[in-house]
Amino acid sequence: MNIIFVGHSHHQKTGSSRFFISFLETLGEVSFLWDEEWINPSKRLDLLNLGSFDLIVVWQIPSIARRVPKDLFSRTVYVPMYDAVSKIGARFWRKIRGMRVISFSHAIHIECLNNKVQSIHIQYYPQAHTQPPNFSKLSLFFWQRQSIPNWRTISVDVPTTQFDRIHLHSAVDPGNGKFIEPTESDLRILNIQQSSWFEDFNAYLAALASANVFIAPRLEEGIGMALLEAMQRGMVCIANNAPTMNEYIVHGMNGYLTPTPYDAPVIIERNQQISIRTLQSVESGHRRYLKQLEAIRSFMLAPAGPRFRKILTPAKNKLATGLPRAQLRRILSSADHVNRHHTECKLTIVTVVRNDVQGLIKTLASVASQSCQDFEYLIIDGKSTDQTASILKGVPEKFAKIVSEADSGPYDAMNKGARVAQGEFVLYLNAGDTLYCNQTVEFLLDDMPPGVDIIYGHHVYHPQDGSSQLNLAKWLPETFKSLEVGNVSYTWLSGIPCHQSTITRRKCLIDRPYDLQFRIAADHDFLFDQVKGSAKTHHHNTVIANYYGGGLSSKHISQCVHEWKKIALKHTKEPNLVSRFYDEGKF
Repeated sequence: MNIIFVGHSHHQKTGSSRFFISFLETLGEVSFLWDEEWINPSKRLDLLNLGSFDLIVVWQIPSIARRVPKDLFSRTVYVPMYDAVSKIGARFWRKIRGMRVISFSHAIHIECLNNKVQSIHIQYYPQAHTQPPNFSKLSLFFWQRQSIPNWRTISVDVPTTQFDRIHLHSAVDPGNGKFIEPTESDLRILNIQQSSWFEDFNAYLAALASANVFIAPRLEEGIGMALLEAMQRGMVCIANNAPTMNEYIVHGMNGYLTPTPYDAPVIIERNQQISIRTLQSVESGHRRYLKQLEAIRSFMLAPAGPRFRKILTPAKNKLATGLPRAQLRRILSSADHVNRHHTECKLTIVTVVRNDVQGLIKTLASVASQSCQDFEYLIIDGKSTDQTASILKGVPEKFAKIVSEADSGPYDAMNKGARVAQGEFVLYLNAGDTLYCNQTVEFLLDDMPPGVDIIYGHHVYHPQDGSSQLNLAKWLPETFKSLEVGNVSYTWLSGIPCHQSTITRRKCLIDRPYDLQFRIAADHDFLFDQVKGSAKTHHHNTVIANYYGGGLSSKHISQCVHEWKKIALKHTKEPNLVSRFYDEGKF
């Protein structure tokens, strides 16, 4: 296969696309076309010969993606970087509709979904080092790449007197202003060393390794190779709370995000624990990335085609989801899933349903598509009276165990699911919700630390208007600490993981079932009780589930907010602050 890689010529110097080029070289012979228009506007790339290649890869540059002839879209893969497209608008995405997009940022992937662009989300991680840095003394490394952040701005966000030594790297990206020098007073008071561009990359890595704290050099990133090079060494990293940095760092868990509602300015503490968690997150992320390479290969080489079908209206032999009954039967019968009921297993997925045909089929298809089928699957039906009952009769016994009996609501059914389940852990994926991708279970089972009680991650929320919204889960210990002191806000509330993206040790659910006085938000109360009771939690730091609107919480928002407030008051030490937030908020 003949592949043409079209990229920014500055990346020849930085090497930030090197890892992807190495991957392309496993697919075929790679030729290069480097854009220098940013240096000289008269050096406009000639794209006339693109048609002679089997695969066209456009790396980062939106203006080049716009210029690719439409008849070549089917063999074009665009790899955007968040910092280059964050403010580009929907018109650009509509313009390239028909290309395939590899999104190294959750935020870009969501933008593609909202604009009906074919996209696969991949998160790159390098291989982690085995040992964390020495933290007997704090040493800072900062590389100014843009006008902001610079030495003056980081001095505000991060008190510099906490560092025994500071290394300032002067290598500003072309066209991004001048390096801000430390003042004479800074040089007199602080132990500051300076460097400029290292022609030898290993010399840069050696300078980096001499520090144990790193400040990310940009406010937004494409992938963030400099940040990842620091994280893979276990350095405590501080970054702006924006993509892609906030897709790698969970504030307080494996680094710090600023500005945040918790710390301003950032005081470095718990550094040894944060360093260890950073290395663990990079190690598990690298394993996930290696497992995604086959998915990238398939996505790039598969014939391009429509992936966004309209929801079909009910017909004689079709359901409202657009899935014919025969197709549903094929999906379930061909699924490589032998239900693990009556045998010990690591994970049970529980789907609670009542009178929801469309939602049930969507969830069944998602579970059936998992690359790893080593789990038990339970469906707890609340004695449905519509077509749901007939759909359940068509579910093969080898695929799922079905319990159908009346219950008093979703959380009663979820408690029942925990009692029936055989798995060590339980994931509730109720009718209408789906797992984020077909490798979700595989990734979860690969990242279960010993002794953990609750594993949680991010989710994508899909309102009824058809759009998609990424919700990043905050670190649960930090979330609960903020609640205790009354530091609550919309950001705090949105950072609580939903039950669709939470995997819980079954014993915890048996010992302390969901409190049925809360019909809508019992999962919040359960999580807070577990954290308060010293349950061991683990942030998976990936998107686990797609959560679709239209359920109880969106249909009964006032009751939902009432329960949120009641639960928060139960767990806070500052009831006046919590009451003020819920009473004054517009939900």
